Amino acid sequence: MSFGLDLPPEIVELFIDGVSIHLGEIDSLRTLLSCALVSRSFSFPARRKLFSVIHLSMNPPILSPPESRFTRSRDSLFQRIGSFSNLIDARGALDLVLLIRELHINVDRGYFILEQQSGLHKILDALRNRSKNFETLSMSGPFSRPFSWNSIPTVTMESLTETTFLPSLRHLAFADVEGIPISMVINHPCPLSLSLIRSRFALHPRPSESSSLLCLKSLWVDRYMRDFMDRFCRYRRNLHVEHFKAAISDRQDATAVWKFIQGTKDCLTSLDMYVKAF
Repeated sequence: MSFGLDLPPEIVELFIDGVSIHLGEIDSLRTLLSCALVSRSFSFPARRKLFSVIHLSMNPPILSPPESRFTRSRDSLFQRIGSFSNLIDARGALDLVLLIRELHINVDRGYFILEQQSGLHKILDALRNRSKNFETLSMSGPFSRPFSWNSIPTVTMESLTETTFLPSLRHLAFADVEGIPISMVINHPCPLSLSLIRSRFALHPRPSESSSLLCLKSLWVDRYMRDFMDRFCRYRRNLHVEHFKAAISDRQDATAVWKFIQGTKDCLTSLDMYVKAF
């Protein structure tokens, strides 16, 4: 006896969404992998959920044994990125690049993932050339060892920069990154949500006031608020920020936050502040 699995699409979507909500990360991944093989009605929703958020890092795969706490080797990282690059380049009935909505790049202490040999630029180029749904790009450096944007190899840097200009991009986030080019934000064609966690823009040689309005849907600054005011707001004074979140760690941050609020109070709709002990 066989049982048909051609359920209404709405029921399948609710089931797939519920898997991620009600199961843990490992069980959710295993269930989605199984769903992708059940039937045609389950295959596409499951693959869309599996490929919607991509994390690239030195950490072991989610399905590794619990005792596996070691990071990948450089060669293993390159092999994994290469395999994923080949997978999204193998265009079949479904272009997997179209399913990717978020890409999170976790930079290791050796910065191996940024090397040209890693193939990261190939994934970024595929997104830039073929994606229509890519919305979020985040990059985080080692917590105890922030890296400089200028230390990124040229090929990888160019791919990263060009990817940020995708019209579909809506969220841009950096953590523990120094010297981010201001052009990545001010030249974006659509409103952005920008997150700067222990990260700073590069110093601009000739800051000037622009007459056009830059719309940031939301802004989150954790530390270096004074530097944000000096390096970004001095260069781009006309800001439209609707949602602002800041972490205040000293009096200089507090002064900079107050100055920023005064300059954007006409358009702010929400404000969150986290005050750390001075």
